[in-house]
Amino acid sequence: MNEQLPDGSAEEKNLSSVSGTPLPLGAGDLAELLAELQRMRDEKDPVSVEQETRKGREEADREYERLLAAKWVLQADVQKQIEEIRPGTTKMLVAKRTSRLEPGKKYLINGMEAPKDYEGHTYSREELRWQPPHDLFTVLLHPEYAAAMIEDEKKYKELLDKKYVPQVDVQKQIEEIRPGASNKLVATRTRQLKSGKRYLINGKETPKDYDGKTYSREELRWQHPHDPYTVLLHPEYAAAMIEAEKKHKKLLDKKYVPQDDVQKQIEEIRPEAAHGLVAFRTRQLKSGKKYLINGTEAPKDYEGKTYSCEELRWQHPHDKNTVLLHPEYAAAIIEAEKKYTELLDKKYVLQADVQRQIEEIRPGASNLLVAQRTLRLKSGKKYLINGMEAPKDYEGHTYSREELRWQPPHDLFTVLLHPEYAAAMIEDEKKYKELLDKKYVPQVDVQKQIEDIRPRAAKLLVAARTRQLKPGKKYLINGMEAPKDYEGKAYSREELRWPHPQDPYTVLLHPEYAAAMIEAEKKWKELLDKGYVLQTDVEKQIKKIRPRAGKHIVARRTRRLESGKKYLINGTEVPESYEGKTYLHEELRWRTTDTLSSALLHPEYAAAIIEAEKKYTELLDKKYVLQADVQRQIEEIRPGASNLLVAQRTLRLKSGKKYLINGTEAPKDYEGKTYSCEELRWQHPHDKNTVLLHPEYAAAMVEAERRFVLRMGATSTTAGDVVSPSPALEQQVESKEQKEKEK
Repeated sequence: MNEQLPDGSAEEKNLSSVSGTPLPLGAGDLAELLAELQRMRDEKDPVSVEQETRKGREEADREYERLLAAKWVLQADVQKQIEEIRPGTTKMLVAKRTSRLEPGKKYLINGMEAPKDYEGHTYSREELRWQPPHDLFTVLLHPEYAAAMIEDEKKYKELLDKKYVPQVDVQKQIEEIRPGASNKLVATRTRQLKSGKRYLINGKETPKDYDGKTYSREELRWQHPHDPYTVLLHPEYAAAMIEAEKKHKKLLDKKYVPQDDVQKQIEEIRPEAAHGLVAFRTRQLKSGKKYLINGTEAPKDYEGKTYSCEELRWQHPHDKNTVLLHPEYAAAIIEAEKKYTELLDKKYVLQADVQRQIEEIRPGASNLLVAQRTLRLKSGKKYLINGMEAPKDYEGHTYSREELRWQPPHDLFTVLLHPEYAAAMIEDEKKYKELLDKKYVPQVDVQKQIEDIRPRAAKLLVAARTRQLKPGKKYLINGMEAPKDYEGKAYSREELRWPHPQDPYTVLLHPEYAAAMIEAEKKWKELLDKGYVLQTDVEKQIKKIRPRAGKHIVARRTRRLESGKKYLINGTEVPESYEGKTYLHEELRWRTTDTLSSALLHPEYAAAIIEAEKKYTELLDKKYVLQADVQRQIEEIRPGASNLLVAQRTLRLKSGKKYLINGTEAPKDYEGKTYSCEELRWQHPHDKNTVLLHPEYAAAMVEAERRFVLRMGATSTTAGDVVSPSPALEQQVESKEQKEKEK
């Protein structure tokens, strides 16, 4: 340090000019500078050093003049302007900021580092800041760079006037609230704000449907473009951050547990657990819902203590990685993990692994297939090991839902299955694949084809039809029950229809059975297009004509048609000598193999049924009497009378003849009122058991029976005993006879 420099050297002049003045550099910086000059003197002789220094200075002076002419600005002048804008600014502020520019990097004109994908004009460190090699205190700045620095300082001052808070001050307050907090805590949190997104004043991201006031990242957090350590925060944002930290401290005092600590314990229980496992599970809690302390959603009718999402899981609004869990909730998560590990030790299988195996067996299977099937298991019910519900009278070993399928209360996507249940599911899938390879057809595909043929078909039509197949019975390939004496190929229910044991909605049908069903539907559509009428519609019309008509009355009548016989269009059997148009049973009434679906009736046959019902109702309105009612009255008068007595008598009436009202044939010369067979007795054309009798004819028949009983008497079971008619009956009969004599 005391060694003399050559006389008149530039180094001596520079040093002497500052020897009595406090250097803005620190003592360490000055020592380093002097050491560097000493090394230069040691390496070169004094003459060559002086020559090179003089030459370099001349070049620097020329460059200095050139830059000044180009409007470059002295760094010291920029410092002065900044001190005028914001008095009290540190003396080395601009120097510190410009010294952060690094050689080899590209910058924007305001001094910020250019983004990697930036395609506009960029500047090197030397283009923004020039310093002569022999003068540490003379620095020139690009005029636009200097202007940007001054504008940014004005912005900084403006925000301070709006009470924006330095980030470092917020950090200090947080360290006072919670000693031991990271000294980079606030900086880490504020850097999580993203450009282009909108936030609430507390720094939380704006919900999609939020209509209130929102803030950009730049409004909440302003970072000085030339100083990464100078950050200002919106005053309300800063206040919210401090309040959140107080909440954080309060929950810690209530023994809330950091989520990361729970994760560590779970990794100790099960080392292979995913690092984000607890975070994944707790994020499944939803605001607005009520939960039990173990994190499962509370049942609707639950009246005990429930917890909100926020009570179980508190997430710092400014730090997505800081989450606190209710101590009992955290304990429940750990207990569930122990249970999970215990079941894994018992060889329980992950549902996701079963799903993968099924996708290998049958590529293209839904990625939610196994989940959908296992979710159908119900608590409180008993199941076989393959997942099918146990029959009521089953006495073997059964399993609860929880034994077959275990799901941790904190994770909707982690499910373990009993190993035998999982194996049965895979075996059933192999069976399913085997049947598909045999061209078995999914029931839903048959349903779709039927809906294409007949758009108004019921959504569950095919399901309803196939469920009519009964175990143990034999069927033809079209699904009709095989006749008892049938010797051809017959099929069991299981051969025609295979339902997946774990999925009641997955049903496969024998390809020929499915084809027969579709052909029958085409036939159905063809008959509808020909005007055939649904039997149920005829039933409805008859109900309107006669509301008291029995249920399924039309079905009972049309089922009396027999295959192989010939009928008239009105459904009556063809007379022996008839040579006109006749119809087969199938032409008048056609139905599918589905016993639940309505039959189709020939339109003229349907019209004849309706007309017959109108006639029937008309005769009832005229007080015609049912033959069966007359039969009952006669059986009351004379117990033991044949149950076909009235039918036998009325059948003796012949078409074309004339009768008196009491049913006796009218004398040839009789000129009084006579009746035809049809007037005395009307038989329903579609129901041989429904016969109506003229009311006076019926009364005469009953009266004749009474006279018969009165005259003949009634013999008891004891020989010789005769039971006399009652006095009232005798008087009634005598009165009737007297009136007939007078007539």
